[in-house]
Amino acid sequence: MAEQLIPVATFRQPIEAELAKGKLEAEGVRCFIEDGSLARINWFLSGAVGETKLLVREADRVRSMEILEEDPEQAEAALRTVFEGTDANGCPFCGSPEIRTEGYPTLTILIALLLVGLFLRVPILLLLVALPLLFFRRRRYRCFDCEHRWKKR
Repeated sequence: MAEQLIPVATFRQPIEAELAKGKLEAEGVRCFIEDGSLARINWFLSGAVGETKLLVREADRVRSMEILEEDPEQAEAALRTVFEGTDANGCPFCGSPEIRTEGYPTLTILIALLLVGLFLRVPILLLLVALPLLFFRRRRYRCFDCEHRWKKR
């Protein structure tokens, strides 16, 4: 006889259900996602079907609820101790590796300058003078955790 699957959590976004599924599977709990594909393909129908459900076996219900209710700050602190000192390109303020570059890529700026130059009939010589400045500009970075911004060459 097949075991009954019961929902332990519901999510508005399928990606949240995938993250919770990964957390449970990392702890050895087999689980399944119901209505996730429908919400991804036809997002406007997801309201009619309901939220994306995370299903587990009835025997694993209590354990999976405990795993999902764990404090994410504890998990993050444990990861920071494991990976301490391995990422030299983190945020200089808080040390978080969750950073990204800001601004426009050089190619985008170059194309925009050429199009503006053609539209305004600015001599190409002036655009060629501005071209080296694009390659010597500073990169800007932003930390997702503390929102700190800084420049680096």
